[in-house]
Amino acid sequence: MADYQRDNFLDELRSRVDIVDYISGHVPLKQKGSKFWGCCPFHMEKTPSFSVDRQKQMYYCFGCHKGGDIFKFVMETERLEFWEAVEQLAGSVGLEMPKRNSYKGASTQRKERAVEACTYAARYFRSLLNSPEGEKARAYIAKRQISEQSVRRFGMGLSPSGWDTLSLDMLKNGFTKEELIDAGLSVERNGKLYDMFRGRVMFPIINARGQVIAFGGRIMNDEQPKYLNTGDTIIFNKRVNLFGIHMLKGLRELKTIFLVEGYIDVVSLVSHGVPGCLATLGTAITPEQARLMKRYASDIVICYDGDEPGQKAAVRAIGILKNEGIEPSVISIPGGQDPDDFIKANGAQAFMELKRTKAVQFLLDREKKQCDMSLEEGRSKYAMAACAVLKQVTQPVVLENYIKQLMVDTGYSREVLMRQIGVSAASQPLDTPPVPREEPQKARQRAQDLKLPHIKAQRQLIALMASGVKLPNGLLSANDFTRDDLKETARLLLSGMSAPQVLSEFREEPEKEAEAARIFSELEEITPELIPKAVSDYVDTIRLFKVQSRLDELRGKAQSDRETLLEMIKLTQMERELKDRMGK
Repeated sequence: MADYQRDNFLDELRSRVDIVDYISGHVPLKQKGSKFWGCCPFHMEKTPSFSVDRQKQMYYCFGCHKGGDIFKFVMETERLEFWEAVEQLAGSVGLEMPKRNSYKGASTQRKERAVEACTYAARYFRSLLNSPEGEKARAYIAKRQISEQSVRRFGMGLSPSGWDTLSLDMLKNGFTKEELIDAGLSVERNGKLYDMFRGRVMFPIINARGQVIAFGGRIMNDEQPKYLNTGDTIIFNKRVNLFGIHMLKGLRELKTIFLVEGYIDVVSLVSHGVPGCLATLGTAITPEQARLMKRYASDIVICYDGDEPGQKAAVRAIGILKNEGIEPSVISIPGGQDPDDFIKANGAQAFMELKRTKAVQFLLDREKKQCDMSLEEGRSKYAMAACAVLKQVTQPVVLENYIKQLMVDTGYSREVLMRQIGVSAASQPLDTPPVPREEPQKARQRAQDLKLPHIKAQRQLIALMASGVKLPNGLLSANDFTRDDLKETARLLLSGMSAPQVLSEFREEPEKEAEAARIFSELEEITPELIPKAVSDYVDTIRLFKVQSRLDELRGKAQSDRETLLEMIKLTQMERELKDRMGK
């Protein structure tokens, strides 16, 4: 979609959705002044600090500093990608989505039909499971100790054993051959249509919006493949979806996600009362799935099968997660069991009490098991392998703790181990402080900024422009703003963008988006008739700072320079005039 088409569509959608009405469906809001206030849906609080501004079409929380436009709110609360949020909003007001390249050319109607086909198939599979033909499948499910409640909860079913039973039924009920292929339910060979799934226990794959978009089917005997999954379709990409993701929607206080290997592991753990369980879709974990999980919780626990293949898969998962900025933990289930076997034998309490090992320690333990620590050769091998792992550790204090243990295990000195890692001992002293937390630094910086009159004036001018105040042409340019972030925001507003359009511009840079939302929300209460005077005062404050800064710079130069002296005289006169106008 061309940028102008996209922007026009988004502006049209914003105009149709009243942000106050929409957010009040999630958070009780009360009007106070020009804004609406409520308790923030993103963090626990008793005193409302969450504001919604209908004029600017944005929200901002003064407690947790989250803010954005209506699209960002839907993304945050529903945990959707941007275009998924747009689709949901567009559907709520009956606005048809335009075609986009990322949909692989598929129209919205074509995608909707694919979802309808998957939904029909899920109901068909469910009814077949409850029919006489489902006796064997029901026996298998009972053997796996999956309750009827869990079967209903996850929408489990049975695919028919015939070659084209489902396809023929759906063709008779209004679906076309192309729609069945689009949905991944049928395949065409030599001009004949065949069912994708036959004689398998079926697990609907449901996205975060609650739509059935694909299936996983498990065979009930020892035949291979054990699992068969829908291939990529116009509505499903196995790299960017996770089994069980729809179960997380209502878990607002979710802190931990348990990543397991199989669908039955998810069903079993959730059925025993363990929330936040997800599984990949027949492939190793992908960066896209890691980022998806990160939207729901920061604490990711890998709980793969306890056998060697499962543990190797855990090593691969650690690498993917760490590349996405996630520091996972690992549960190694004793006896080589899988999560399903363990929780059935020992219960949820025992599962929750299993030791969680930090990823780095897990990797170190695996390396150590592969070395004969009774031999010098084994200790040397372990020391080199361990140092390779410890290159990933960026916090000096954490690294020091691992180094101390490695010195005991291998007998090598701290200096030698640090050199092996690639960091000299001198450059990593024992008392090196950890990296300070970013948010307090930002809070201090903001507090200091607001004490500077010219910064406060710049922020207030930006807030005024965001509220719709048009500055006279030529009054100010983006270069009159002294900080890069303020310059960028001012440039966009001066170009004619509205507040929500600026927030959309910063969507790929969450820190910029949140800071812009904060500035937009800082506008002091000014009556309309006093706005011109306020603008004039803010502009004079900014100009005075620029004049004084330039004077300070010139005073450091040789005053015998005639041009410098003339400029200083001119600037001093400007300084006096500005101060007189400002009453200083």
